[in-house]
Order: sequence, then C-alpha cells, then structure tokens
Amino acid sequence: MAFDPQSGRREMALRIFCVRPPQPQKAGAEFGLQAKDHRLTAGSLQPDGSLLFETRAQVRPHPENGLVDFAGPFIHGRLGQRFLYLSLRSDPALPGVYERRMKVPLPSIAWEPLHRASQEGCSLSGAVQGTGKDGGLNCGSVRLLGGGWSVEG
Repeated sequence: MAFDPQSGRREMALRIFCVRPPQPQKAGAEFGLQAKDHRLTAGSLQPDGSLLFETRAQVRPHPENGLVDFAGPFIHGRLGQRFLYLSLRSDPALPGVYERRMKVPLPSIAWEPLHRASQEGCSLSGAVQGTGKDGGLNCGSVRLLGGGWSVEG
C-alpha cells in the first residue's frame, strides 16, 4: 500500500466477493462494480461460484473524527458515508440505467487495520449475498457476510 506522509493518504486494494451472484449473461445484461462514470467492471469467477471484484482506493483520515475515509473512481457517497455499488444493467447502451444496485458500505474503522494492511499485498476484503429473497439481485443497502470487512494478505 502506497503512503504519502505529507498528505496522510494511502492507496490500498479493496476486494468484495459476491456470493451467489446473478447470471446476467443469460439475459444479455451486465453485472459489475460501478464507477462514478457508470462504467461497470466485471468480477472474476471464483472456484466456489462467487465473483470477486477488485479496485484500489485512496484512504485518508476523516477531517473531523480521524476514522478512515475512502476516495477513488469506484467510491460513491458523501464524506463519512462512502460505499461501493454492484450494479445490474439490462442494456449496456444505457449507461445510467440500472435494473438493480447493491450498495456495499465501506467500513468506519480506525487506522490500526490500515497499519496492518500496509504490508505488501494486503487488502480490505468483504463478502455480500448476491441473490435476494425474490431470486433476483439483492438490492439497496446490504450487510456484509461473516462479520464485515477484514484485512487479508
């Protein structure tokens, strides 16, 4: 993880696993990690059938409380309320139109986990349930599985 001592900013990897993901290719749709410019980045299929989405983000201290704040092209939301979108789009020609979106909250954590993650190759990882009760994509704000975000590496 890169660290800029002057600004206090670090860059680190974020990994989100989508367990029981939708299968949009069967309907000609696309599913991916949504950037602010509405680009969707596909996940990589894992041996267990889940999809892994990876991105990098800048992390820095929140100016008011010292907790971690996130920034980057895939980070959405206001200061102190950041999140990722996993989005399902039925027509790739309509970049701002989505069937459903999962809002994956980023953690409100202190600097200690980031200090541990500063070893090369470490990341913050979490997992979400991809399929909702109706059989479609889980949507709205979702809870992370297995206790939330963790440092891996």
